[in-house]
Amino acid sequence: MYDVAGRELERLSLGASENPGRFIGEFSGLQLRTSYSVAAFILQGEQERIAPRIEFQTLDPDITSFSPNNGPAGTVVQIVGRNLTADTRVFFGEREAEVLSLRFESLLSVRVPPAGEQPEVPIRIVAQGEERQLEALFRYPRGRFEEVNTLSNTLRLANGNYFQRGTQFFYLNGANRNTFFIENHFRYDGAGGGEWISGDLLPERPLWMAFQTENYLGGGSATLSRAPFTPAFDFYQITETGSLQPLASLPFIAVQALAFELNGRLYVCGGNTGLSQREVHRYTPETGSWVRLQNAPFDLHGGLFHFVFEGSAYVIREDNRSLVRFDAAAEDWIAEDIFPGELGGGFGFAKVQEGRVLLGLANRSRQVWEYFPKEKNWVRARDFSGAVNALNVGVYQLNNSIYLLRSPEVQIPGAVTLWELDPNGF
Repeated sequence: MYDVAGRELERLSLGASENPGRFIGEFSGLQLRTSYSVAAFILQGEQERIAPRIEFQTLDPDITSFSPNNGPAGTVVQIVGRNLTADTRVFFGEREAEVLSLRFESLLSVRVPPAGEQPEVPIRIVAQGEERQLEALFRYPRGRFEEVNTLSNTLRLANGNYFQRGTQFFYLNGANRNTFFIENHFRYDGAGGGEWISGDLLPERPLWMAFQTENYLGGGSATLSRAPFTPAFDFYQITETGSLQPLASLPFIAVQALAFELNGRLYVCGGNTGLSQREVHRYTPETGSWVRLQNAPFDLHGGLFHFVFEGSAYVIREDNRSLVRFDAAAEDWIAEDIFPGELGGGFGFAKVQEGRVLLGLANRSRQVWEYFPKEKNWVRARDFSGAVNALNVGVYQLNNSIYLLRSPEVQIPGAVTLWELDPNGF
């Protein structure tokens, strides 16, 4: 190896060989954008033979991609580039990352530094004074939780229903400690604050494990017993004022069923009766009629993550974490993606907001995720800061904030509390 002035820098011996062949060596520590020359040589006895020199110039450094594109401080990120030198430094915004390894002058492993003041920052490298920066940004977890108020210090709510009308949050049905029916409803003014107000029972009788959507509520069990369930066929429309208008009885069993609305129609799927876990029923309000559709290809129940986005319903399967889209026009279930987070014990929340989906907080899990369906990109949000041994018994949305009514598990001390999640908080 020779420099531009012809001075020999180093000789690299590949060892003795008695047979012809191809021989490869490696030399590191060259300067970027610098001319060098190399020449092959052999030693035969005491005679040295040197081939003509071949000139070359080292190239500029560059970075082309990195993965993952989001995560908390401490996450290990792989950066792909070329002509990266041993002195390469990496910055996330203005904060320097720890370089863990450099392989083949093209693959950097770095540890993400603590976040600064911005949730999204550029990644840049500095190699021998040369600086390069990627257009794509790395994203730190967002989301800020704050406990708003307390509904009760003694109740343990479970398997009830919730809905929202304007700024009013409602909770009803279900049971206290799965032993006594909740025989009234609770209402909270999300805009005005204050306390939860207890009112008269909204349906004609309390229900356990009933389904609900924005505009409908029904089914469930008429008794607090699983062996066997006592199916309830009650069916209500939730009016604009928050009252429940009785409709014709359900023609099928729907205990802890999964329900959603698409294109003005109601879909009720599966449940926990063991007999109807894949059934799909569609309700048309104009005619008041139900139609049973083709069975889903997997079990469905109300504890699964599910949401509606741009005319399609999405469900995360609990057997393989596959995100499946229900195409109402084709009446087909199509696998779209894989959920990378924790499923926990189910019954997490999912809310659509500004082209993304906020979801998480399954039973005994702190994780919250942002999902961007059009890009099929999962971004880890900031973990929940409250007690993890609690259930989401009500989920509401107001002014870009998500409100979670959480009740401790039966055996856990604590209060039923309302939490506010600001998804953009940092």
